[in-house]
Amino acid sequence: MRMKERIGSLYRLQLIKFLKLSAFDGPILDIGCHDDLILSNIEAPLKIGVDLELKKQLGNKYLFVCADANFLPFKQGVFKQVFLLDVIEHIENANLLPSSIKHVLMLDGCLFLTTPQKTILLNPFFLTKYISRKWGHIYRLGYTQNELEILFSKYFSLEYKDWNAPCWRFFYLLIRFVAEFSPSITRFIIETVFRFDSKKSRGLNGYILMHGKSKETNE
Repeated sequence: MRMKERIGSLYRLQLIKFLKLSAFDGPILDIGCHDDLILSNIEAPLKIGVDLELKKQLGNKYLFVCADANFLPFKQGVFKQVFLLDVIEHIENANLLPSSIKHVLMLDGCLFLTTPQKTILLNPFFLTKYISRKWGHIYRLGYTQNELEILFSKYFSLEYKDWNAPCWRFFYLLIRFVAEFSPSITRFIIETVFRFDSKKSRGLNGYILMHGKSKETNE
């Protein structure tokens, strides 16, 4: 039986499709995968998910590994693409994370990272910190572009994009309520919300999208 789909994962899946990141000619790694929702919607010759707590309900179509993102247990240069989707804000100390990801990427490999902006605002705004903690953001609300630059620029050539997600942030609690009763209606609402958000991506109260191209280093 498939695990209950998380609404955040459903929204991120829309983002993956919108950015045309759903097909690769080499192995991919989804760090902090939780379940197989993203992996099952991406085409690749090898798909591996990493999480600290993997659920028993997971199927056997993909390889799942229990591991710490700071110490990925793979050989050097294995993956064409690494996904880190709303994960880094959950890690207490991410200083080792960039080198860990760099190590497992091919020379021309890429990283795609999403994270809430440090200035994220949810609706109602005074519940932002409470909701963020319910999401598991106990160390920080999110990141700034400059903080990501400091962490990753040694190992990656970086490009950033704002993803303000105004409708997602405004209707989040409503979507969460509907999700308790109707998965099909929930998916329809999320797809509709995403279409509006894709036309209004600029802003500092939502998320940061970061593309990183692996670059040569002396290490």
